[in-house]
Amino acid sequence: MIVTFPPISRTNTLPEGYKKDSERISRFITGSNQILDELNQAIDDMVEHMSEGDFSETEIESLMNKNEGVNGREQKKIENFLDKKILIRKDLGRKS
Repeated sequence: MIVTFPPISRTNTLPEGYKKDSERISRFITGSNQILDELNQAIDDMVEHMSEGDFSETEIESLMNKNEGVNGREQKKIENFLDKKILIRKDLGRKS
């Protein structure tokens, strides 16, 4: 995906009205990456425990409860912001 921020390209600063949503995007991406990293570790641990004959669902359950800020509502807010403020030239996989 190629994303262009026209006002930023010329001034290298965030225009008024962009800061809140850019921070939301940053939190969402950071949270998503953290959840994926923790999920990867939990799966590795689960595989190791299963090979030892032990299995615990609590590791995955506790991870799934930590998804504050990474949900469909936040994703929709981000998509709305991008649709209104950002020129997306090419998008791989996202339906318009």
